[in-house]
Amino acid sequence: MKRQVQAYFTVNLALIVIWLLTGMGYFWPIWPVFGWGISLAVQSWKLAHPERDFSTEEIEAEMRRS
Repeated sequence: MKRQVQAYFTVNLALIVIWLLTGMGYFWPIWPVFGWGISLAVQSWKLAHPERDFSTEEIEAEMRRS
């Protein structure tokens, strides 16, 4: 998730810089910022509120995998 958030900020910052350098007309970067932001918000919600409780064994296995 951390890499996804970093990519979100990096890419959207680049898009905003492009917008700034090309005359600052209609603020078109709002669409990828908004769309991608909703996706990250949903993923964050799912991580914070899982549909089921994970067992200690599942958590430990995932921690070893990382």
